[in-house]
Amino acid sequence: MNILCFLYAACGAALDFLFPERCALCGSFILPGRRAGRYPLCRVCADGLPSPRTPRCLVCSRPLISEKDLCMDCRRPGQGGANGFSFECNVSVFMYQDPGIMELIISYKGRKRRSLAVFLASRLLAEYRLRWNGLPVVPVPCRAASLKKRGFDQIALLCREMKRRGGVRILPLLKRSGKTREQKTLNRKERVRNLAGSVYPARRSRRYLKNGVPERLVLLDDIFTTGATTSACARVLKELGVKEVYVLTLALD
Repeated sequence: MNILCFLYAACGAALDFLFPERCALCGSFILPGRRAGRYPLCRVCADGLPSPRTPRCLVCSRPLISEKDLCMDCRRPGQGGANGFSFECNVSVFMYQDPGIMELIISYKGRKRRSLAVFLASRLLAEYRLRWNGLPVVPVPCRAASLKKRGFDQIALLCREMKRRGGVRILPLLKRSGKTREQKTLNRKERVRNLAGSVYPARRSRRYLKNGVPERLVLLDDIFTTGATTSACARVLKELGVKEVYVLTLALD
């Protein structure tokens, strides 16, 4: 095993020397010994990524300023406060506007640097193990238009890496209609209206639930903005019989 590890590291170093890859953040060539892992990030950039700001809201994960435990929106009367969330809480690994995070996610999704999924999944996996270890994970379904434009499902790829690296049970229970508009162009009310009836159980959901519907599970998405998408997904999951839905996202915008 040690010999195989040595050979793998040696081959990796040789490839970095002969065909150096550029770091997704700083753009410099990643020379032998300077790679952070099996992804296009140098050690300096990977180690320099900021940790999420604390304290954060226990429901939506937004940074708190003077509040305690809950932000002003989430402490208002009603399920999920003023936001009316259908899930129990969201936890975001990063803040989208923090240095390097936006560029990292744009590089992964927009520039199609799929190898970054290894790094991003490792961060998601660490948070998952800390909070909900052992619970099944359901990916938020991708819009058909986004899948066609991007060429890959960024959430499904992250789930695949979490399964490969940590043995996480992945349940692709949801599908999404292709008739919806892109969410990032809409405000919260428009997002809720846009998603109405667009998320539904996948045809094979019964196959994945043959041993019964899990009482608790984790919903995985990339960016948490208003919570409209994850709320629509959580609502369908609860209609299937799930009692508690927790949301894990890469970044909060």
